[in-house]
Amino acid sequence: MKDRPDHGNPDAPDIEGCTVNRRRFSRILESVEYLKRAGHKPSRRFEPASSPHVAQASFDLSSSTERILGENSSRSAMTTGLLRIYHDSLENALSCWLTEHNCPYSLRKIVPPMREAHNALQEWGSSWSNRMYNRVVDLDRAYATVRTRTLTADEDRAVSKALNMSVVAFASQWAQAGERSTTRPANSAYSTNEFPQSNPFERSMQESLWHQTSQLLHQAAAIDSFRVVFALIIFSLVQQPLDMARPAPNTNSSSMSYERFQAIVQDEETPLFLEIALRQILAQRRKLERMEHENAQRKDNSRLDPLREEDRATFNLLYWLGVMFDTLSAAICQRAVVVDDDDCELPQPDHFAVLGADQDEVWGDLFIRSGIVQSDPEATRWPCSYNLAASTLSSAAPVKVLLFRRVGHLQALLSRKASAVKIESAVKSAFHVYNHWHRRYNPFMLDCVKRHHELPTRIQSWYVLLAGHWHLATFLLSDLLEIIDSTRLSLPGERASRRASNLVTTLRRQNALSVADLSRSSIYSCLGEAQDFHFALNEAALLTEPWTVIFVRSLCRAGYILAEIATKHPDDGERRHARQRCSDCVDGLWYLGRKSDMAFLAARALSQMINEERAVTNVPSGESLAEDCNILETEACQNGLGKDRPGDAVLMDCYAEPMNLFQTWSTSEERGGSTFSSWMFDSESFSMDTNFGIESAPIVDVAL
Repeated sequence: MKDRPDHGNPDAPDIEGCTVNRRRFSRILESVEYLKRAGHKPSRRFEPASSPHVAQASFDLSSSTERILGENSSRSAMTTGLLRIYHDSLENALSCWLTEHNCPYSLRKIVPPMREAHNALQEWGSSWSNRMYNRVVDLDRAYATVRTRTLTADEDRAVSKALNMSVVAFASQWAQAGERSTTRPANSAYSTNEFPQSNPFERSMQESLWHQTSQLLHQAAAIDSFRVVFALIIFSLVQQPLDMARPAPNTNSSSMSYERFQAIVQDEETPLFLEIALRQILAQRRKLERMEHENAQRKDNSRLDPLREEDRATFNLLYWLGVMFDTLSAAICQRAVVVDDDDCELPQPDHFAVLGADQDEVWGDLFIRSGIVQSDPEATRWPCSYNLAASTLSSAAPVKVLLFRRVGHLQALLSRKASAVKIESAVKSAFHVYNHWHRRYNPFMLDCVKRHHELPTRIQSWYVLLAGHWHLATFLLSDLLEIIDSTRLSLPGERASRRASNLVTTLRRQNALSVADLSRSSIYSCLGEAQDFHFALNEAALLTEPWTVIFVRSLCRAGYILAEIATKHPDDGERRHARQRCSDCVDGLWYLGRKSDMAFLAARALSQMINEERAVTNVPSGESLAEDCNILETEACQNGLGKDRPGDAVLMDCYAEPMNLFQTWSTSEERGGSTFSSWMFDSESFSMDTNFGIESAPIVDVAL
């Protein structure tokens, strides 16, 4: 969106007369008073310079007016910083997860057209745009001709404000100051029932933005607009700040069960905003299909497509984004998907390449056939070209989604108490995807972990996020296998084979180690700060995760598995190694704890489990995990992360023989009273066309 001129804005300052509109002036005064109550002090860096217009009119600004304008500059810089965070997190991730290369509704040929290839390379480069935001805005503009009625001016303003506030609420998650901004609490005396002090301004801002954006989206949800759909999807990724007054579950036991541990980190709330978005885009899809069908029946020359090809491509991307998020959310929350399998099979327009009838099912083998995207038919290995690395990770993204979908299919069969034959067939389908990943993508992922410090910044971010999601899907699969076999819902022969090979334990241990490696490589890359991202995201690749809850769950599950080994395994050496690897997961949770209350609570709980295990076994080394972490950090810097990891080339065909994994380990009122949305983010001045350079735009006085 282009910046709009101030001439038509009734709230704009009258520069020629050197007067300030009373309404805007009153709004600024309210913001200053709020900032004073919150203890916010403006930065001197953003005090206003003298204006030639003001000097020309001999208008002397008083000291109070200077402070007001200083706050105005601070708000502008804060908004710029928040937009940069959105750009560097969500738009960065979507450059890998969501392209014409890997969207099932946009696949045309094995090699995409030159224009699409050029666009993809541009979005994969070191300078990328707010692609999906801008494309959705353009799509919504084109959709105006399809709507039953034109949006009123009030509705259009409500839609714009809802989208912009969703972006800002999303980015505000990274705004943490005080002890939350450090890797781990400096004082180890905190219990899991307590939070470290955060700057009241940032905490109040997060809470206010979440509640005000939630209210705006509820009001705008009934408006037929793709901007509303995208706003709902963005906001569904935002974790609601926890109520500090709510007591956390008691964790004063090293023998904590997984159910009790889940109570600390479990988000029981229904993904309401995502479901609203999915139902709306389903209705929009059916409307477009109906219009396309009616146009196809016309025999005269008046046949017109409801959307241009480019706008239809944007709709396909947005629809696939919703399907992907629905698939992951449903499997993680163990609920039914909103977009069922039939609704995922969008009919292809005539000008799209027609795939074979046995190959074009989205949840069939569409994503695991060779040559569907522009990458080598064999497994890619690092080092390789940047474009090949990006293409490989982009092609891996839908394979990850496919595993989550097949996990969801298996969950549905269990809930319906399906026959053992159907359940075993679903298990084999899931492992078909699992084995494809290990043959095609796992070697590249292992190379990335081993040589993390050599990778370009965006490749670091993409592989860490993809692998973190993948391992969570595998943990969910292992849970289902345990339930299937323990409740005898499986075939006797297959059940005996899995038990003989110790498959469930092997899967869990192998993936727990992989997640620990992922966290360690992300944090201890010894490169310092990456300059491609905003400073709130650049200390560790996992901080770029837009859907925080997924990576938190992956680290939580891996950490708990390793903590259990550390507390229950009879061998001292293996307990020590498990404790060291668990510390990697805890460190990842500390980092994510800067923006996630759930991650902070999980890190405290796992730390307490390990510390109590130390006390029981009389470990002489110290009081916390910090020692192990420092040792591992030093080793990572000195020796690199190139040690071979267990399970480097493990396939699960016919349930592999047991693997001795551990032998290789050595290698309220304040909410309602805040005026953030009324003064900080005016739709008139909100532009996503900001030219974010290499340098980060700082969030003024918001230490991260």
